[in-house]
Amino acid sequence: MPGVFISYRRDDSPAYAGRLADQLSLRLGPGVFMDVDSIPAGEDFIQYIRGRLASCEVVLVVMGRHWLMLLTPAGPAG
Repeated sequence: MPGVFISYRRDDSPAYAGRLADQLSLRLGPGVFMDVDSIPAGEDFIQYIRGRLASCEVVLVVMGRHWLMLLTPAGPAG
């Protein structure tokens, strides 16, 4: 069933993304995808994410305060 894919950074906004997922699930049912509870044990993480992303009608991106501070081995990017 196509649905909603919630994208977020675990280091930045997991609580906000989780509450959003909870509320959307109450209203829309099981079609809301958030990686924490939705990936079955033993699945290839990247392949599963790509498959779910391709099948969703809506992608919600939760951007926290540090979203743009993506770190590389050399420090902050860009």
